Amino acid sequence: MQPEILIPETIFIDTILPLRHGVFTYHLAENQNLPSVGFQIVVPLGKNLYSGVVIAIHKNKPQFKTRPVIFIPERNPIATPLQMKFWNWVAGYYLCSIGEVLDAALPSMLKVKSEAIVSLSDGALEMMDDPFDETVYNYLNECKLATINQLIDLTKTRDSLPLIYKMIERGFLIFANDKTKYKPLIEKRYRLKADSYNEALSVYKRSPKKLELIEYLYANTGRSKTPVDIRSESGLSMSIIKSVLLGSFVDEEITEISRISGVFDENAKPIVLSEYQQKAFNEIEASLLQSKPVLLEGVTGSGKTEIYIKLIEKAIAQNKQTLYLLPEIVLSSQIIKRLQHYFGDKVCIYHSRINQSERAEIWYNILSGDRFKVVVGPRSAIFLPYHNLGFVIVDEEHDPGFKQQDPAPRYNARDAAIVLSQLTKSWLLLGSATPSFESIQNVNSNKYLGVKLTQRYGNSPMPEVEIVDYRKWYRRHEVVGHLTPILKEYMERSFQKDEQVILLQNRRGFAPFVQCPSCGYIPQCKHCDVSLTAHKFSNKLTCHYCGYYIIKPVKCPQCNNDEFVNQGFGTERVEEELKEIFPDKKIARLDSDTARSKQNLEEVISRFAEGKTDILIGTQMVSKGLDFGGVNLVGVLNADNMLSFPDFRSHERGFQMLMQFAGRAGRRNQQGKVIIQTSQLDHPVIQAIQHSKQHEFVKVELAERLNFEYPPFIRLIQLTVKHFDRQKTDKAAEILIRLLNKSGIQKILGPYIPPIPKIKRQQHSQIMIKLDRNVKLMEYRDKVIQCIETVTSIDGFKSVKIVADVDPY
Repeated sequence: MQPEILIPETIFIDTILPLRHGVFTYHLAENQNLPSVGFQIVVPLGKNLYSGVVIAIHKNKPQFKTRPVIFIPERNPIATPLQMKFWNWVAGYYLCSIGEVLDAALPSMLKVKSEAIVSLSDGALEMMDDPFDETVYNYLNECKLATINQLIDLTKTRDSLPLIYKMIERGFLIFANDKTKYKPLIEKRYRLKADSYNEALSVYKRSPKKLELIEYLYANTGRSKTPVDIRSESGLSMSIIKSVLLGSFVDEEITEISRISGVFDENAKPIVLSEYQQKAFNEIEASLLQSKPVLLEGVTGSGKTEIYIKLIEKAIAQNKQTLYLLPEIVLSSQIIKRLQHYFGDKVCIYHSRINQSERAEIWYNILSGDRFKVVVGPRSAIFLPYHNLGFVIVDEEHDPGFKQQDPAPRYNARDAAIVLSQLTKSWLLLGSATPSFESIQNVNSNKYLGVKLTQRYGNSPMPEVEIVDYRKWYRRHEVVGHLTPILKEYMERSFQKDEQVILLQNRRGFAPFVQCPSCGYIPQCKHCDVSLTAHKFSNKLTCHYCGYYIIKPVKCPQCNNDEFVNQGFGTERVEEELKEIFPDKKIARLDSDTARSKQNLEEVISRFAEGKTDILIGTQMVSKGLDFGGVNLVGVLNADNMLSFPDFRSHERGFQMLMQFAGRAGRRNQQGKVIIQTSQLDHPVIQAIQHSKQHEFVKVELAERLNFEYPPFIRLIQLTVKHFDRQKTDKAAEILIRLLNKSGIQKILGPYIPPIPKIKRQQHSQIMIKLDRNVKLMEYRDKVIQCIETVTSIDGFKSVKIVADVDPY
């Protein structure tokens, strides 16, 4: 509800808009109620209207002429002052505007723009209740689609915008470009009006079925019923029910209900921690009280989730909210079910694959703090308006999925969670079996407190790792469908024991590229400097960077040869080969192609968990936190492509992925088996995994990073210069280098051309800035931004785009 305060003098409102330039100043019009910080308001910008968030209220008249606030929606506020303080930090640290942070944070329902296209909802005709509804209905019934601006022009009055917003809120209008725009989910219930029983009997005396319904409603006097309840209890048809409910003898009650439901088990057994878990729990609890982040390094299958649940119980007992961050949506389905098992409706899940109505409902519920005490989600969940946050968990904290790549803000949710926990004075717990080098170094330097959990739950043994020389078997021509005889034999043994198998090939598609054997021609993307990936199911060659595709050619366009050879292999090809090798086995594939929808993703995981699938083949998605009891064998088809990427983190990332994937095997009191096929038997990563020398491997890698000045000992800022013309890109990069040198920034690498020089028709050139860790980034922020703005303001370079990425890992 808005406060009943009228403004006696001009008040200026600083407003964040979801745009790159961020903050704009407006003034309140006469007789408008005074908003508060965090309120949503609708303001004009150019010829359009935008909804923004109030960040400051003052009486300081700016040097420019301000425009008035158009409209203040009833449902306010939508953000908290502490939340906006966090947004400001994200914008400052990651070199972007607070408007870009707002755009990433808010559900799209709360970012309505007047150029958005709307149409009538299916039930609009029944919802009309005033002349303006009728005007809009008649207009849209004829033209079908219109922008909000066009609807405002229908009346040319100041009051039309609030009415249109209310139409959207109650579901009269829907967004044509997003069928999931928020409208409250309502439930209609009915009861017989007082003193109408006898009159209803008289009116319906010639309709036995309607009389039967009146008798039913009379028998339930005092209890409202939904139409579905009435049909199931009375046995009457829905047509009869509707005809009576629409009459004058029945009262209608409309209530807003939740779309999100939990699965609380009243008989859930309390968690009993093992000796090792209890020791770790006690250490974590004592460490958290010291107000320092805690790193829990627990081997795969050690039962870290049980420890998290026990700590969440403590937070809930203090009436605090918990944020449980996960790197991938694929992890959420199993975790959310386990948490709902213990906490029921206090748990919600928030991510990009739930519809906008659910996201908006979760947003408002968390803001009020009335319902949800545990929020589970990927990086975007960090921006929710927490009412009383007390505990933050970052599970699988090493995972690169916590890093946002595009668009801005290019934040790392793990690092941002540290700041959020400091602002909210919350506990912070990071967990992983293979911690990031940054977190390990923070423990070494006493910034974090470290706790280790070295035993699997139930004393299950760690899996046995066997390294297989792929080249040897390939030269003998004994590799069948990319399975060496050793891996194939172990798979057959597993099937004889009715066990399941998971295989990892970290490349989707059928083949990385196709090639003409006659002239060597390889189809390339016309927008990017990459070859096209073959997808056999769709018969397309597709670019995984820009989405460009062509139908696979029948003949080579260079030499007219009628044959193309698939080079390399992806998950789609492995799936096809496995069906030939094991025709009686049910095979499923888990990659970004098969997991495009929430429903498909959950179906693949649930079918495998229920034992309905024998073999699961996937990309890195299958290595992340999934817990399947029937799996004792996992196999890596080609470890080499994880170890040879031109990046200083390739060894770290390859080690983490292989170790995480190995942890999927043997989690139920049996020792699992891990087969890793590779041609690089002497590679440091392979040797470390084979001989269980994780800590020695980390020590050597950290020494190299320190010697060559790379993270975690140095902070990196990567600047990417983009333009459609290569010469202009290179020239802009050279100017930028000179400006950065003049500004006093000393350690600069580049400009250099990245491994993929052209993406989406834009030529790239990169510059790397190295900053000492003891230097505050904010001291260099303004220098970097000023250099970028100087380059892009020069005539001839205004179309150049320069992207700043802080901590690009």
